Amino acid sequence: MVAADRGDKATALRLAEAEWTKRQSVFVADAMAWALHLNGRHADALSYSDKAVALGWRNATVLEHRNAILGAIR
Repeated sequence: MVAADRGDKATALRLAEAEWTKRQSVFVADAMAWALHLNGRHADALSYSDKAVALGWRNATVLEHRNAILGAIR
């Protein structure tokens, strides 16, 4: 998320994808969703956001990311 927060969206996506291959946690699902969204891949981002929410995590940041992704799709 640091790369994403600092504007390096390509690195953020690369790092999130690498981490997703190692573990599929709520945090990594959210990182994938956010990195995909920042790279303009909103539909792909929504599927990872769905995973993050389905895993039961109700965190303000996860929900903020989800709302931004949904807003980009509409």
